[in-house]
Amino acid sequence: DFAKNMKKLNLYALEGIPLIQQGDDLGVIIYEVAEKESFLFEDGDIVVVTSKVVSKAEGRLVDTYKIKPSKKTVALAEKLGMDPKSLEVILRETKRLLIARPGLLLTEDRLGLISTKAGVDSSNTTAGPKGQVVSLLPKNPDASAKKIRQVIAKKAEKKIAVIINDTFGRPGREGSVGMAIGISGIAAVYHPPAKEDIHGKKRHPEIAQVDEIAAAASLLMGQTNERRPVVIVRGVGYQISETDKIRNLLHPTTKYIQDASEITKQTKEE
Repeated sequence: DFAKNMKKLNLYALEGIPLIQQGDDLGVIIYEVAEKESFLFEDGDIVVVTSKVVSKAEGRLVDTYKIKPSKKTVALAEKLGMDPKSLEVILRETKRLLIARPGLLLTEDRLGLISTKAGVDSSNTTAGPKGQVVSLLPKNPDASAKKIRQVIAKKAEKKIAVIINDTFGRPGREGSVGMAIGISGIAAVYHPPAKEDIHGKKRHPEIAQVDEIAAAASLLMGQTNERRPVVIVRGVGYQISETDKIRNLLHPTTKYIQDASEITKQTKEE
């Protein structure tokens, strides 16, 4: 039970994760660093990994200097006050633009995630020779989570779960919050049996457990130079799943402003 007898949580941030390079095996690195820090995995542990190191390991980095934006993108960038090369990278990762105005670019990316700028980010990436290097979200975050989980579970001989998280801005609120973008070994949404509240009314709660865990881990990860991209969460009585994907958490978006192609077409015509 997600909340049964749960009065405390333990979160442990690994401090010794090195700077990740393309081709690195994150599962091996996480397990070996945990071993050096005398952290022993237990059944039920949840390993939360920031998407940035997954993207680096998988080579999901783009030097914007090498990008040639289309005429449509240049026109839209001028309208939005953005760098055309960076915008071109964002649009290539975007399925639909939901809000496009100066200061706010809200997108549905190719994974179906709603966020600002399709998850394209320039923080904690090295500068290019003439432009900036940006990171893209992993191509298949669920598969990435599964790969990390299989390695750690085999080496530690424990049953664990893995969540890949990222920090998303929200259109209706200031600031960003950690959210899950990839999962393995854990249900996306926990559906506990129907219960009565303190006044006897029957309730059917649906708990987005992976997002709550992802947000908790983000508190320790930080957002700048903390270098704590991996947090182990212990004490959550989560629902296990071998089949759930991050899409089990996502609602299909039913209302869009316009397709990205329609917006750029309109901009050109104007």
